[in-house]
Amino acid sequence: MAKNKPGRPTKYKPEMCETVIELMREGASQDEVIGHLDISRDTFYRWKEENKDEMCETVIELMREGASQDEVIGHLDISRDTFYRWKEENKEFSDSIKRGIRLSQAWWEREGRISLRDREFNYTGWYMNMKNRFKWADKQEVKNEGITTVIVKSKIPHYPGEQDEDGYGES
Repeated sequence: MAKNKPGRPTKYKPEMCETVIELMREGASQDEVIGHLDISRDTFYRWKEENKDEMCETVIELMREGASQDEVIGHLDISRDTFYRWKEENKEFSDSIKRGIRLSQAWWEREGRISLRDREFNYTGWYMNMKNRFKWADKQEVKNEGITTVIVKSKIPHYPGEQDEDGYGES
C-alpha cells in the first residue's frame, strides 16, 4: 500500500511543464513563469529538479539552431553545476546534450557553407567560433614533454666550440 506524503497536495499538473517550456522558449524569465503559474520559487525549483527530463526537448530544439551549452544553461535558467550534475546523473539528458552538440555543429557548418559567397559574411569570426566550440585545428600540435639525451661515440675529444670556453684544457 502506497504511503501518502505529508503536507499539502501538489499543484503540479503535467501540462504545467509544457507551459513552463513554452514560456521559457518565448524568452520569459523565471520570475514571469513563477508568477504565471502562481507558485513559490521553492516549488518552481523542486518542479524543475523533478521534471528535468522534460527539458531534453528544449535542449535539442535550441541546439538544432546552433545554440551553445552556455546558451542552453541560460535559457533553462540553471547553474552550470546543475547542468553538469544533470548530465552526470541523467542518461537521457546527457544523450540530449551529446545529440545537441552534433546538431549545433551541423547548423554552424551549414551556415558557413551557405554564407561563403556572401560578401558580408564574417569568415574569420565563423572560423574562430568553429575552432573554439568544436575543436577545429589548423595543424597538429606536437607536445615534447621531457628531455631526451642522445649519446654519440666519437673520436673528437670535445664538443664543437668547447675549446673557445674559458678554462678549456686547464687541469
